[in-house]
Amino acid sequence: MGDMTTMAKDITDMDELKKMTENLPILPHDMERVRVLVVENDSRTRQLLFSLLGYFDCICHAVSNGKAAMDKLNESKYDVLL
Repeated sequence: MGDMTTMAKDITDMDELKKMTENLPILPHDMERVRVLVVENDSRTRQLLFSLLGYFDCICHAVSNGKAAMDKLNESKYDVLL
């Protein structure tokens, strides 16, 4: 697999995303959902990360810049910041 930018350009639909993730491990359903804030200015990469994190049943919010990220961090608590 290439870097995230290359992957984002290669994925055109959800079927392609499903093919890429079909062999990834499934997390146990009794785990607490992880809250993730994605900060990425490239919309395709942001959507890719959002979709992949959703596959793992994460609670995900995505923003496009640092100011929006700071606003989100002031509003909510996150476990992971990407």
